[in-house]
Amino acid sequence: MVDYKTVKDDLNDIRFFYARKDIFEAGSQSIGENDGIINKVNMYNELVRKAPARLYEMYISMYLQNNTLESLAEEVGLSYVSVQRTNGQLIKYLKKEINKEEK
Repeated sequence: MVDYKTVKDDLNDIRFFYARKDIFEAGSQSIGENDGIINKVNMYNELVRKAPARLYEMYISMYLQNNTLESLAEEVGLSYVSVQRTNGQLIKYLKKEINKEEK
């Protein structure tokens, strides 16, 4: 059973991957893909494709485009608290879906 902190840590790993995707792709040509991160990215991408649109957008904005809560709030014209709340909903959604799949 996965917990909130694990999902949050996984999302930070995904953000790291996408922020440095060029390095990962170059490395995969020489030594092969990093299976751990690639499997994690693929799993979360699959789960988020089924998410409500608002959560889907949050995932893309925060983790694929490497925004912070502050920069995203400013970009979309929402309060920091509103963006933070939506990010929390995304994490809870992913946690629920992962635990549902593990059963």
